[in-house]
Amino acid sequence: MRKIVFLFAVLSVFFLWGVVGCNALNIKQSDYEVNKPWMEETLRKSVQQYRTMMENLPDGVQPNSINKNGELKTVKPTSWVAGFYPGTLFYLSV
Repeated sequence: MRKIVFLFAVLSVFFLWGVVGCNALNIKQSDYEVNKPWMEETLRKSVQQYRTMMENLPDGVQPNSINKNGELKTVKPTSWVAGFYPGTLFYLSV
């Protein structure tokens, strides 16, 4: 009996997720206001920050984060986070 109640509860949750997810698809792009000047300024700042990082990054390492002192923390290219930096450079170049 417990297994049946548990199975019913799980299936009910999945059903509700499906209903809510389908309703979310009804939102149209025109329902959102695009702030193009803000987007362009943010992209320009991002490009400038990455350009500065490229100039100051030592060879053989990838950026990871900034520590409490404001210094750049780096990782070796074999780290699992090493792909974020070149991936972002790719997105900014497109």
